[in-house]
Amino acid sequence: MAKATRVRVVSNRAVVVEAVRQAMRRKVAAMGIEVRKTLQLEVLVGQRSGRWYRVPGTSKRYQASREGEAPARRTGDLARSYKTGPLEETPGRVQVKVGSALHYAPILQDPDGLNRPHLDTAVELARPKLEQILRGEWGI
Repeated sequence: MAKATRVRVVSNRAVVVEAVRQAMRRKVAAMGIEVRKTLQLEVLVGQRSGRWYRVPGTSKRYQASREGEAPARRTGDLARSYKTGPLEETPGRVQVKVGSALHYAPILQDPDGLNRPHLDTAVELARPKLEQILRGEWGI
């Protein structure tokens, strides 16, 4: 008599999907941090080429940005205000927002407003690093 063979099929789909989701969360969080870091350390720093102004209440002067340049850094409030928000998830999508609670941040960024692009500039400067994060080890 032939011996019966039993085969048991087990799906690991849920485990694999969760591992991919966790890896994507880590990567998206790292990308948000990279954009904020680029904004604060590369975009909202340095000399500008706009008009010179006197700092109120002092004899000090500073040079503002001109249209098309990132905002000049006078107090550092704008750069410090940018934060990386919590991850937002919907089915098949993970995103993070980098933003400022200051009321004038979007007005500065808006091309129809003051046209002082800084967040878009940070994303473009960070693009090679963002692509590297996506291409890098997924740890699954």
